[in-house]
Amino acid sequence: MQAIKMFMRLLLVFVVVIRFSNGRSIEYMGDLFFPSFDATNLFNSKDQTRGFLSSVFGDNMVLQRNSEDTIIWGFTGAGANVTAVVTPALAGSHQFSAQADAKGVWRLNLPSIPGSDQEYAFDLHSSSGELASMRNVLFGDVYICGGQSNMQFMMKQENNAPAEIKLADKYPFIRLFTVGQKTRSSRALDDLQTIEQKWSVATSKSVIRFSAVCWFFGKQIADSKIEKVSNLPIGLVSNNWGGTSDKRWSTKQSLDSCHVAPPNDKDSDGNGDLYNAMIHPYTIGPMAITGFTWYQGEADVLDPDLYKCTFPAMIQAWRKAFNASNAYFGFIQLSTWCGVPSIPFQREAQMSALKLPKVGYATNADYGAGCNIHPGKKMFCGKRLANSALALIYGKNIRWKSPTYLSVTQADVTIIQGDSSKFLATFNVRVALQDVSSEGLVNVYPHNYEVPNGPFDCMSNGKQNCAWGSLYFQDKDPINATVYPNGSDLVLEATGSFAHFEDVNNLNIVATSYAFGPVPIMNAYDEATRLPVLPWYAKVEANLKIKINPESRLEYYY
Repeated sequence: MQAIKMFMRLLLVFVVVIRFSNGRSIEYMGDLFFPSFDATNLFNSKDQTRGFLSSVFGDNMVLQRNSEDTIIWGFTGAGANVTAVVTPALAGSHQFSAQADAKGVWRLNLPSIPGSDQEYAFDLHSSSGELASMRNVLFGDVYICGGQSNMQFMMKQENNAPAEIKLADKYPFIRLFTVGQKTRSSRALDDLQTIEQKWSVATSKSVIRFSAVCWFFGKQIADSKIEKVSNLPIGLVSNNWGGTSDKRWSTKQSLDSCHVAPPNDKDSDGNGDLYNAMIHPYTIGPMAITGFTWYQGEADVLDPDLYKCTFPAMIQAWRKAFNASNAYFGFIQLSTWCGVPSIPFQREAQMSALKLPKVGYATNADYGAGCNIHPGKKMFCGKRLANSALALIYGKNIRWKSPTYLSVTQADVTIIQGDSSKFLATFNVRVALQDVSSEGLVNVYPHNYEVPNGPFDCMSNGKQNCAWGSLYFQDKDPINATVYPNGSDLVLEATGSFAHFEDVNNLNIVATSYAFGPVPIMNAYDEATRLPVLPWYAKVEANLKIKINPESRLEYYY
């Protein structure tokens, strides 16, 4: 089966029963799509090419500012002496030297240089005879943007592409690099074997095929005038591959920590094949960076509980490999997708990474494209993610967190029609949230109703894809609820039909949910930040029995 997955594109129909740690389960019949791979892109580490100057560097690049760990490196003969001449001088020095180790790897540590629009030129030579140069090099902040197809999603595919692409001409201090998607390896490679886009100055031409999320993230950072530096250079590395699991981007140690079986390949070193080919080459120095951004998770949607372990473990592994324990890591919470009903659990699983320091997030659940897994609006999540970096890394006073569920604080039920055999009752459940601004919440027409071909049909594939609010009862089916803001709280209002008046005596509300489904219908936003309340499914901590009062209006508090 592994060989088939590697060399063919398969469409499998299957039935899966997904069971979660909270006891709920979903049975799903649908499609599982495996991306195609070509045998020619599986590299053996013995066959790799290694440049005198590593392929991660080049003209027009950005090197990390204000760092004692900024290194340039490459490959030459063992023991050879390598000299770099830099113009203008770095911290008073024009020349820097290093000796290659027994494996032929040379590393030059550069002094800490502040960010600016000063251009530098590097001329390098080895005692073995190799030559290399770099021109138009800036010092600024460097980010690696990883993940699968939604991070790969290009600027030319963005909904407002022409106008946004034209704006790139105003940002020549943002520099772009895209790793190629033609290399994977069972063993760690020292250098990149394929490059899609060499380091380039941002222009309306160079940005066309660049990652949209990565671009909007970097542009938002640049627009924020960091530390009073005019036009702080930003280096963006797009490093992603559609349809890939986080396990393929992880190290052996991180996979072992989550009890993930090693690759079924006798030649494998235990790392993920894409980590070996596309991430490990950056760790040879390692490259000094400010942080990482990440849009991935769809390929792991069938096992959210495992993702709660593998995703944070991958973050820790990358930080360790880059010798950057405090590096920023920001991820996009998944958008709409009708393919697998477990996607709301996967959104929750992604949030497990927040237990680590300096991890930010931005949701894209409210700007989807119906059942299309690739929404065309990447601007919102890219800018939101940048705001988390501005707060966590740059110390900006920005409220970047979406409001999230805290607890049910009050509920009441009012009988609105009834007799001895049947009645209708309206339930009002008040939910407290965290990370709400002082301006409170506001009701907004859900963006997920809007798709390119008109209003979204929630039953477009014959199933209910949309999720609103719901109340869950013991021994009774859930009831859909209308959701509306009340100050900094949300109120879920639902009307239910009961066969017997006495049923209320034994009624327990056991859980609540909001927008917890493939297509979240999110109408509650923070009025100040315009960030949406995140979807939730949460059990009620104490199941309180409702008692009928003489006025047929019942109130109880948690």
